[in-house]
Amino acid sequence: MAEIKGREVLKVKAIAGTFDYSATSKLAGQKYRRFAQGGKVFIANEEDAFCKAFDAGNIYSVDLDSNDEGQLSMVGFTSIQQELNMAKTEVLLKSFTLENLIAGKITNPEELIALHTK
Repeated sequence: MAEIKGREVLKVKAIAGTFDYSATSKLAGQKYRRFAQGGKVFIANEEDAFCKAFDAGNIYSVDLDSNDEGQLSMVGFTSIQQELNMAKTEVLLKSFTLENLIAGKITNPEELIALHTK
């Protein structure tokens, strides 16, 4: 499995058009879009949150896997907002030190975030 993140995500390109799943597919009646990465193509269901986030330029990372034939499949993605929220949470959790608790510096989480983002 490969994770593409940060500026590398900008190299994922949408291929124009939407396509019908085959009549024998369990997704028959739905549509998918194609995306290219590193010379290979992967698809995403048109209704998947990935497509909306991609169109809005809100993708931070994409997790891709490949089968034995080398065909890519998207197994997940992280939006920029999700990544920002996680970074804030990590700062918050790292701030919960025994020294800060004893000193009474921690009164609420928002103060901690403010201290670390100045």
